[in-house]
Amino acid sequence: MRGIRRVIVTDPSCECNFALTFDEILGTKGGTRRSPYYLMTEEGFMLLVIDGTSRHSHCRTANSQAALR
Repeated sequence: MRGIRRVIVTDPSCECNFALTFDEILGTKGGTRRSPYYLMTEEGFMLLVIDGTSRHSHCRTANSQAALR
């Protein structure tokens, strides 16, 4: 999660490659809690792998947004 946040902070235009989502987890005593996780596009995964710090990294917003739908 820190790596994804770092990519988004480094290049805010890459945010379209990641979608923060929450899942409801049942607890042992009947309660629930929200557990965060990210959905990501293939390009988002590649940005995460190269840590978004490469000069050659870039974001294509049209294809990335379509993949998250």
